[in-house]
Amino acid sequence: MARDIAALAQSLLVPALVLGRDGNPLVLNSALAQLLGDARDQIARPEIVQQALSAGIGVPVEVVVTEGGADRYFSLTLARQSRRSLLFIATEITALRQTMNSLSETSKRYLDMATAGSDTLHESEFWEDGRGVLRIWQARRANGEIESREMTANWPDDIVDSSYMTEDIAAKLQLLREHKPCRDLVYKFRRKDGREHYVRASAVPFTDREGHFKGYRGISIDVTKQVLAERALSESEARLARNERHLARAQRVSGTGSFERDLVTGAVAWSEGMYEFFGIEPSAFDPSQTDDIMARVHKDDREEFANYVANVRAGKVPPPYEFRVVKPDGRVVILAHDTEIIRDQAGKPVRSVGIVKDVTEMRTRIAELEAARTQLERQGEALSAAARQLALARDAAEDANRAKSAFLAHMSHELRTPLNAIIGFAEMISGGYGGPLSDRYKGYGADIHASGMHLLNLISQILDLSKVEAGRMELDEREICPHTVAGDCLRLLEGTAAVAGVALEVEIPPSLPGLKADEVKFKQILLNLASNAIKFTPAGGTVHISAWVAEPGFVLQVRDTGAGMHPDHIPQAFEPFRQVDPGKRRHAQGTGLGLPIAKAFAELHGGSLAIESELERGTTVTVIFPSERILFRHSRTLDGGQLSEKAL
Repeated sequence: MARDIAALAQSLLVPALVLGRDGNPLVLNSALAQLLGDARDQIARPEIVQQALSAGIGVPVEVVVTEGGADRYFSLTLARQSRRSLLFIATEITALRQTMNSLSETSKRYLDMATAGSDTLHESEFWEDGRGVLRIWQARRANGEIESREMTANWPDDIVDSSYMTEDIAAKLQLLREHKPCRDLVYKFRRKDGREHYVRASAVPFTDREGHFKGYRGISIDVTKQVLAERALSESEARLARNERHLARAQRVSGTGSFERDLVTGAVAWSEGMYEFFGIEPSAFDPSQTDDIMARVHKDDREEFANYVANVRAGKVPPPYEFRVVKPDGRVVILAHDTEIIRDQAGKPVRSVGIVKDVTEMRTRIAELEAARTQLERQGEALSAAARQLALARDAAEDANRAKSAFLAHMSHELRTPLNAIIGFAEMISGGYGGPLSDRYKGYGADIHASGMHLLNLISQILDLSKVEAGRMELDEREICPHTVAGDCLRLLEGTAAVAGVALEVEIPPSLPGLKADEVKFKQILLNLASNAIKFTPAGGTVHISAWVAEPGFVLQVRDTGAGMHPDHIPQAFEPFRQVDPGKRRHAQGTGLGLPIAKAFAELHGGSLAIESELERGTTVTVIFPSERILFRHSRTLDGGQLSEKAL
């Protein structure tokens, strides 16, 4: 509060003085210093404080100073006070005092007026109709001569401006109406030129010889500057209080506090946030006592904190600094501290101001993030090592797979040569080319031939799969007719389906467009899918083969009513040599290569193969060849997924 009064006094344009309660001067603003000149050291006295405190705020106290052998008179009016200091508005009343002294020697009337201690004397005389004459004597500041004038006015309407009315003014006007003495009536009146002035007046009633009331005699002083200064002071205080509230709210929201240290007196002021950071009540703590603060600083940070405070007191600008504080409940908080040094015109450091922010949570989060980063780095290193191991394992697996494919290709080639001879001789034996044989031996020859063909088919499949995996399989692409190819496959499958008791349904119309594909591999796809469907469909079931053109391209689909499989087992069906057990209804064995080869051949054509299956409900396999493989003999377009044809 003392600093606020001092700052306010410095900002006022009117002469102002701040005294300590011991009478020592604290602030002498520039206006008063210029007005006093060499007598500035005489203005402050201990008795002034006592008189002002006894008289109260707004009541002037007179002070006499001597300059060049002459006395100068000043009126000091107490405007504001705090626990340590008092703010006075100073007005020089030397001319007034001289006038009053002169008047006291000439007339008792002037003596009555002079006792009020103002620079304007007045006398009012009232008539029965309420109007009256107002006589005014005013001392000229230039030469001290008395200037007098009279005016006729209606009291108080023509004198007191009703727009400036307070309870105090109304009460004192009532005293005047009751013909009682009145002191320190401050009122506003408007001059003929429209300017507003404020006057402080004191008056006593006077009577005629018979004791009848005639009017008032008194003194008045133009306090326009003082009133305006007090108004500015009040507005400044209101703005200051408003700004302090806004600052406190902003600091609460942002989690910050502020401080200010007078480097001359050592006085320290804290905001509310500072007391919250230290966990103490403002009434129980003096922030100017460094030892009390040091006792709350973490013991490991005290030496560095002491150096920081010493640098600030020496006027050195320290870098931003963080230290720990231990609250009364034992909690430790981390405070970030940033200070700025304020210097006077001579460059001497006079104040330090700064902000403090609680960064405990931020530092905790940073530490957690740092720990998480370290853990992630470790996990990254472990993942990198695992990736390297996986890469090595993948390379080894690829090498092994290539070696396996090469071995299978080599073995298939080696097995085919003797196997062809076995099949040929079996045909000769079963056909009786070497001479007549019994039916029994002819049967043996037929069994040898059938087994050889089965083994040759298995070897061919293994060789095809090996070529695909090795990337050496090539397509012999040409235009094929799906309807014709499907008919060839159907003739090969009819016998097997009849033996299994499975009905074959084919829906591949001759109107379908041609397809650019490898005919052998197209047949292999269809035969593998249809054979699997027949194999896993019980007697009385149905295998439906269909084809059509849709938006994705050429669609070939094989659907059965067989045992089906669980959807989770579908990926296993695409693994070579891996067979999915459909349960008790399985009545045939296989190599587990049909689906992998069909899928590989479909993908060689740029297409895809997908399976939908459900246990005990059957399986649907759909192969899609891309639309660019469709060969239209006419202008054909896809309209809503249906094939339409237009003659060229």
